[in-house]
Amino acid sequence: MPAKGQAPAGEIDYEYITPREDTVVINRRAGDYWFGFMAGPNFQYYFNDLKIPTNPLRPSDETNPLMNFPNGGGSGLHIGFMVEYLPPLKHWAGALKVYFYDYRTSQTEFDPPHLDTLDLKYQAIMSFTHLSISPSVRYNLGIEGLHAFGGLDLEFSIGNDSRLRHTFVNSGDILQDWKLPLSDINTRLGLHLGGGWDIYIADINNRIRVNLTPYISIHTGTSILSDFNSSWNAVTFRAGMAIKFGPDIIREDTLFFNPDYVAPEEILASLDEERDVNFPGFERKEPIAAVINIPPPDVMIAGEVAEKPELPAEEAEPGEEIALETNKTERFPYQRPSDTELYSDLEVYLDKVAETVKSNPSFEVRIVGYSDNSGTTAQNFSRSRERAQKVKDYLVSKGIPRRRILSTGRGATQPIARNDTEEGRQKNRRVEIVVVEN
Repeated sequence: MPAKGQAPAGEIDYEYITPREDTVVINRRAGDYWFGFMAGPNFQYYFNDLKIPTNPLRPSDETNPLMNFPNGGGSGLHIGFMVEYLPPLKHWAGALKVYFYDYRTSQTEFDPPHLDTLDLKYQAIMSFTHLSISPSVRYNLGIEGLHAFGGLDLEFSIGNDSRLRHTFVNSGDILQDWKLPLSDINTRLGLHLGGGWDIYIADINNRIRVNLTPYISIHTGTSILSDFNSSWNAVTFRAGMAIKFGPDIIREDTLFFNPDYVAPEEILASLDEERDVNFPGFERKEPIAAVINIPPPDVMIAGEVAEKPELPAEEAEPGEEIALETNKTERFPYQRPSDTELYSDLEVYLDKVAETVKSNPSFEVRIVGYSDNSGTTAQNFSRSRERAQKVKDYLVSKGIPRRRILSTGRGATQPIARNDTEEGRQKNRRVEIVVVEN
């Protein structure tokens, strides 16, 4: 499982059978790149000096004084597209967002003292359209899909429809609009911070994932306008929704049909204990040691096998190349009855197994864990399954698909040595690994 804060791998495995009865295993995981579109409203708060002369078509002087408009708010709309680099199982990511339509408008009012009987008000109706480019970095938070981001903004003015409106209130609300001849609209450099949440919504043709991402952000930067000695600035709040498409990385493995393959026998139950039962009033007898193995149907056990058991796999000398033979059982013992963790010699061998299996799509790995008779039947089966599972998990971490690994635990049902000596018990608590060439 990925640690908290990592981008999800989104790994999916499925399979199908070909007309030749081969099994094709498909492994999908989320790709590194996402592409999408975004849109939503803008909300602005404007501040600092917005200066406009009474008659914007004439130079400012004593007869045409500058009016300093108060701070105010506004709204707008943004539409854009994005490219996001989001590698699975990583904390950090990056994105480039381009808002090709970033419209913002505001309206503020100035009510000067009047020397005549006219009640005259002035309104600055400011409307700008920007092209905004925003590179950013992203950090994935503890909840899957939830993330924070921050970065730079570079804004270019591509449109302006700003006006100064005179309103004559006492004469019947007569309106007079003057188009503002603005020429000093700044290219703006700024910063932004925000957050979003990727929500998986669809899958296209088993190849492309679709996420819906609500987001919010705050933007600020250098001044917007310098005309008429202004130093007008703004803080912009954005809220919106993005729809993102991510092509998956797809790998295929084929397990070729083998008509001669025989599945390994499963042991249904076992009893391997020494019992010493005594009742008061009866003559004490020496305990009878017994080993009872319940075989599968149609299998008879005639007696104890007297052959010398096969010894565990020999450890490789440092620097010695490990040879791996297919269809050959390799055994790895455990030092203590409770041991289930991998150790260095076993990991070295598993690295060789992973390298070999990845290079040969027709190979499979079969793993069987065993225990000695040190615990109860339930404990022994649990330890044996855990030993096999840890080997399987290690191979999966090295890139082997789970579909190509078969693992099971058989407890103390199939000893290869006597359980009445420590040396024998150590040989019995083992894991057996076979690379099968189909």
